[in-house]
Amino acid sequence: MDSSLSETQKLEIITALKNSMNSNRVEFEMPSTHTIRITPYYLLGLFEGEGSFSLNNTKPLPGMTLYFSISLTASQLPLMNAVKYYLISNYLEIAHLKSRLPDDYENMIINRIVLMYFKKARGKEDKPLLQLFIIQVKFIVEKFIPMLSDLCFVTKKFKDFQD
Repeated sequence: MDSSLSETQKLEIITALKNSMNSNRVEFEMPSTHTIRITPYYLLGLFEGEGSFSLNNTKPLPGMTLYFSISLTASQLPLMNAVKYYLISNYLEIAHLKSRLPDDYENMIINRIVLMYFKKARGKEDKPLLQLFIIQVKFIVEKFIPMLSDLCFVTKKFKDFQD
């Protein structure tokens, strides 16, 4: 913030920012030319803010399951699709099989590793959610954890990651 501003002007700027956050945020649409570019650090930032590793035996996943999840509002579907594509394209090694397998085989493999579910809004003020789950333990242990291990966390989520 500009040091030449008075305390009153600084307070007005901060108040204006605060008043435009969360439920007061104005909705907008991204330009049609906008592309989402996922990088390892973008994914890490998303993980630190919205992701978690869990061990659970509740729906929508069957049985006792180790999984990683990210939950966002359903309006973030393009972002979640970009994350799913990034994970699959950078960490799955199935390209060499394409010529020998049916066309839908790749989707079958992907859906056994990364799943997305919609959850309806619970109340009037709530928005529907979209949850991305990485559910295959082998993929988590051999691909996802090593990728995250090479990055520098900036929040206390690192302690959760170590656990």
